[in-house]
Amino acid sequence: MTVHQGAILLTLVAVLLVLTVSCLVLWVQLSRLKKRYRRLLAGGDQLSLEELLNQMNAAIAGVQEQNSNLGQRLGALESLASRFVGVGLVRYNAFQDTGSDLSFSLALLNHAGDGAIVTSIFGREENRLYGKPVRQGGSLYPLSPEEKAALEKAREAI
Repeated sequence: MTVHQGAILLTLVAVLLVLTVSCLVLWVQLSRLKKRYRRLLAGGDQLSLEELLNQMNAAIAGVQEQNSNLGQRLGALESLASRFVGVGLVRYNAFQDTGSDLSFSLALLNHAGDGAIVTSIFGREENRLYGKPVRQGGSLYPLSPEEKAALEKAREAI
């Protein structure tokens, strides 16, 4: 055997030793990983991965059902909301000789803008009460500034 062959043989033995050590390290890491994987699937003290996924799927199904129920309830509430009434009230002093804001205009509107305006004008000798229908946010009858203000307040309240 020549020196050159001896160097090659020594290099090959060193490479073989490094590969053997690398295989042992990888084998130990693989064993640890397998152990952790088995523990994860088996559950041990905790739930197994399969049980955990089943619980999560059941929870998601429950949330979806609850969401569906809430959607139905929201639809019912929205249909009821069309009957809700917005209220606008403006008090004022119609005549200078009265002492307080005893006159008023009251607007009552639903979600579609339909309703009525009731106006009471208070004077020393008499009190007058007027009613005007409202359709789609407006009236066919002329509105006083106070009635317009009450109508605007009722629109804002809806």
